[in-house]
Formats: sequence, structure tokens, C-alpha cells
Amino acid sequence: MQVEIVLGAWLILGWLRVSAWLSACSLLAVLTSLSLLSVLRGQSDCGCFGSLKVHPGVTAALNLVTLGLLAVFRPKFRWAESRGSLIAVGLLATVAGGLAWTATGPLGDKLLAKIQGRTVALKSSVIDTGEESEGTVKRLAVTVVNTSSRDVRLIGGSVSCSCTTTQNLPATVPADGELTVEIELKFRGTPGQFEHRFEFFTDDKKQPKLSGVIAGRVAATPP
Repeated sequence: MQVEIVLGAWLILGWLRVSAWLSACSLLAVLTSLSLLSVLRGQSDCGCFGSLKVHPGVTAALNLVTLGLLAVFRPKFRWAESRGSLIAVGLLATVAGGLAWTATGPLGDKLLAKIQGRTVALKSSVIDTGEESEGTVKRLAVTVVNTSSRDVRLIGGSVSCSCTTTQNLPATVPADGELTVEIELKFRGTPGQFEHRFEFFTDDKKQPKLSGVIAGRVAATPP
């Protein structure tokens, strides 16, 4: 968000218009790619607006519209005069896109865990189940990542709602590997948004407990 504010101010001020235009196009291209990646992963919230849930398909569409407007209202430039700026911004966009792609993948999760000093962690602490009608049962895959050089044992788990149960525990997360644990969720209750907390207990002294949230929505019953 801070980068977008700086770019917006840069565009308004009109300083080095070609570089500003190219930077804005590059950033929007990267953000659009990440939004489309979230759509392919089945996420229902892009996570861009805090507590306001917006589908990543919506943010991808908005970014594409903005890119179209930038293409229409592009500044006039000549290749010979702006070649350095074009190459520099192109390289920067490529590097930024590669870093963003890596950060949202398994390698990014492992690097973040190591930076934070966590030997074992949830690959994603928020599991978005989407919207289902009451009575629907879903099996959710929760991935636990182990960045240490020894096996870590998942002793058990707990949930904040009786409608949710953990499966195939206890289990072992191999050294420098990962393990998928299933959580069975039954949609029930009044229509609307819900959040249930879950925890896994481990034999790792540095990280004895892993916490996450299951978020979803019970669909309204048709009249």
C-alpha cells in the first residue's frame, strides 16, 4: 500500500513521467499476477483490505482496468531517449515479480520460518473454506512445515468448535520437510461469517504449539 501511495504521488507530480509510468505498469502487472495466482489457489479473500474481504478476482480485474487506463493515457516518449529507463524498470519489475512469486510459494514459507526462528510452522495460519450450505462437511488440508534438521512430532490438536475435528494425529513431520493434516469441518449454525481457532501441539521446545484460524461462511437458506 505504501508503494502504491508513493507511485500515485509520483504520477501526479509528473516528475520523470516515463519512469513513473513504467514503474506503475510494472507494479500493477506484478499485483495482477499475484491476484490471479490467489484465484488459481482457490482463495476467496485477497487479504489486501484488512477485515474487508474482497475476492482476488475483483482486485485482478481492477488492476487490469488500471493498466488499460495507463496504456491509453501513456506519456509520449522515444525509444532512443528513454531506453535506459525502460531497461532499468523492466529488470526491476522482473526481479520484483520473481521475489513476490517466491515469497508466496513453499520456499518463501520456509525462508520466513527460518528468519523468524521457527523450526516448525503452519504453511498458512488462515484456512479459507469459502461459502457452503448448512450441513455440508468439508475436509481441509493443513500443511505443517519443518525447517529443522530433526523430525518433529505432532502430538495432537484442539479446536474451538465441536463441529471441527482433527484427523490422522499423532503424526511426524520429517526433517526439512512437510506434513499435511486433515481437519474435518461441518458447516452449521446461523447464516453468516464464522471463525474457528485450531491448535496443534508438538514435541518441539521452541515451537510447542501451532495456532491457526478456519474462516468461512454458512450460506443463507433459500426461501
